[in-house]
Amino acid sequence: MPNLLLAEQLPAIESFEYDNIGKKITWYEDKTSLLDIADVRALDSLGEFKVGEHEILNFGQSKSAFWLKVRFKVRNEYPLQLILDAPNVEHIDYYWTDQDGNTHVLKSGCLHNEVQGVSISNSFMFKLPSLKAGQEAIVYLKLKASNILMAPIKISTADGILKGAAFK
Repeated sequence: MPNLLLAEQLPAIESFEYDNIGKKITWYEDKTSLLDIADVRALDSLGEFKVGEHEILNFGQSKSAFWLKVRFKVRNEYPLQLILDAPNVEHIDYYWTDQDGNTHVLKSGCLHNEVQGVSISNSFMFKLPSLKAGQEAIVYLKLKASNILMAPIKISTADGILKGAAFK
């Protein structure tokens, strides 16, 4: 049975336990791979994003780029990381907005050189924007791969990452 929850009604993520969050995020297929963040935000406001149906998103093999929207709300001010727990994603663009409303991007992926702000091992970890308790934020990821694109996405604290790595 399809998920009938509309993407714009999806509640913000508030639990950061190193679990896959595919059903808690929304996504859009960019068949041209040419859209920029302004285009994607406009499509999002028009309700064009879909709700993830599985905890690990599997986009198969495609020439498309896939945009993921992650909306989260913090209960305390511990630093959080967004983890893409897949080593073979070739192109990853991570977009966030700072407190002054400026949009920033980090470009990473297995075909890119290491960049400051992205930790790479068998996964890619991006530092989420720092927020005060009770604040909410949205980040976007643009993913592209020439092979099968799976997106096991997690949000966690440093403690959760250590526990998750030990379990993994």
